[in-house]
Amino acid sequence: MRLVILVASAAALTGTLAAAPSSTAPAEDPLVTEGFDRVGCARRSILFMDLYDLSLFQREDGASVIVMDVVHDGDLPKGLPSDWRPKLATRIDRQTIDRIDAAFGMIEPHSRVEIAYAPEANSSTMIIDGRPAVEVRQRATYDAISDMWFGDDPIDEGVKDDILAGKCDL
Repeated sequence: MRLVILVASAAALTGTLAAAPSSTAPAEDPLVTEGFDRVGCARRSILFMDLYDLSLFQREDGASVIVMDVVHDGDLPKGLPSDWRPKLATRIDRQTIDRIDAAFGMIEPHSRVEIAYAPEANSSTMIIDGRPAVEVRQRATYDAISDMWFGDDPIDEGVKDDILAGKCDL
């Protein structure tokens, strides 16, 4: 029953999303269709190692989708980056953080991660490679994750600046 509710909630937002691409889909495949605007996109790299491409899409009604296409071929952490948990804890409860941590453990090289907020369902959803992984009926979860990239203390100031400036040079 819970899975049916989760899938139905994801469908409320993804009704305007294109069919979920495979994890090896090229980044230029259209993800968001009618009604969504791409704010910008950027590549996150550390020490000359490309990690992921990040795109932000928004719709006039307040719906928002962050798309992360993992481009790194090597080993990935088996959960949230260590510095994320304390930052998320200031905004959302431990149980939700644990669910997000478990979902991040499912991310593999070349995964596509969609983190979405659907105002009509008041729902924050995380989809990994086309499969719903986390769904929480509150905006705070989306906002807390979004702020990791776009808040006052982002994990990469350059990525934030490029995306919010409307750049997309991928």
